[in-house]
Amino acid sequence: MQASDSILPPDMTRITQVRPGPVGVLLLGLLSGLSCADSEGGGGALEGANLVLVVIDTLRADHLGTYGHDSPTSPRIDELAEQSLVFDCMYSQAPWTKPSIASLFTSLQPSQHRVVEEGTDNQLSESLITLAEVLSEAGYRTCGVSQNPHIQSTTGFAQGFGEFIGLSGQESGANSMFEAGRDFLDQESEEPFFLYLHFLDPHGPYAPPPKLREKFVGNLETTKRRVASGRVGMMLDGEVMLQEFGKGDLAYLEALYDAEIRWVDNAVGRLLDHMEAKGLDENTVVILTADHGEEFLDHGTVKHGYHVYEESVHVPLIIRMPDGRVGRDSTTLVQHIDLMPTALELLSLEGPSELQGRSLGAALEGEGGGPREVVLTGSSWRGIERFAVRRGEWKLVCHVDESRTELFHLGDDPGEQSDVAAEHPGLVQELMTVYLEGTRPIAGVTPEDAMGTRDLELERRLQAIGYTGVEAEDE
Repeated sequence: MQASDSILPPDMTRITQVRPGPVGVLLLGLLSGLSCADSEGGGGALEGANLVLVVIDTLRADHLGTYGHDSPTSPRIDELAEQSLVFDCMYSQAPWTKPSIASLFTSLQPSQHRVVEEGTDNQLSESLITLAEVLSEAGYRTCGVSQNPHIQSTTGFAQGFGEFIGLSGQESGANSMFEAGRDFLDQESEEPFFLYLHFLDPHGPYAPPPKLREKFVGNLETTKRRVASGRVGMMLDGEVMLQEFGKGDLAYLEALYDAEIRWVDNAVGRLLDHMEAKGLDENTVVILTADHGEEFLDHGTVKHGYHVYEESVHVPLIIRMPDGRVGRDSTTLVQHIDLMPTALELLSLEGPSELQGRSLGAALEGEGGGPREVVLTGSSWRGIERFAVRRGEWKLVCHVDESRTELFHLGDDPGEQSDVAAEHPGLVQELMTVYLEGTRPIAGVTPEDAMGTRDLELERRLQAIGYTGVEAEDE
């Protein structure tokens, strides 16, 4: 693939200065019980319903059966999808966790919330209003459980949660996540609840239970120690040279990744079974998504965080409604910042006026500009500045740090292998402008507002899962 050079507009310098991050057949019935008055707090069909938000770390959409994967990674999630509204064009705001979840929680672009650094001193500002805070103010019991070291109380992500449980990484296991969620669901109360569960797997290092490892790896072999141990987070640091990374190694690594998806799938299934046994499924909206995807040499690298190609930012979105409405939307472009306004409208609650996302319900009702035509996603980390804009089937990928752009037509080239930017210079410039306008900082936090105190123990945990850009200091 030959990327085309492009002269970036003068305004492009703003990206580096403010370190912005990323970015109808179904659902005509999504808001059939909700009118405009309902979205302003009137008595909607789901008023007072519970909300369960499941985020599965590092889960690219195309490794789930419901999104076309041919390996048995997700029987329970696929079953959930059959009972749900499924979006085929869902994007994370960033290809790594921290800015992505900050955008999901606040409906703000990373250029606004400024949670864009690996270090634990870069934190979600208390001045921002999160989904959990809105629900808590509305009388919801709120509980957050996270295995990911980035998403912890010491990094500001516990705002609005009456209870926040930070589990100690992968060693706690997906079953521990289920148990923490189950314990909250077992609490007796007349109040509605919001439960957020952030599973760390299938984030590297890939270490599935032995039985699942055997099931998925089978007769595959590798001679590379890092591959066999699933330590994808270390591979870009020289111990496994990518030019020596063969097809057998890649198949082995992907098998471990798939086994970890199946491990989390089991835990999600147990959670859904427990909700059904308690009758909670009859009055609970369940949203399942991911914070970002994962690369397997799709564009020359492994891991995540560096690129904004589909494998890194195309994630699942499955919404199960308590009234059993089902369907599939293969065209509407959706992003993380849309989830907060969507959830609030479904629950007939008002949110902050400065939300940058749009409710899916409003878009499908023909309001707010109609169905989404543009999605913004980007990355700003370790000196790498990249962003992508999608409109219809067109997708612009801009490597700001390399002063080059690529343009792909996903309908003809879903793998983003054929750059046609040179053939459409006007469209390239137009989509660049769309990105600049869509991520322009508005009244919000300053970089100083997003800074706090480092947590050295948390940074050591980050190092253990491959965030080697953080150097924990000795106390």
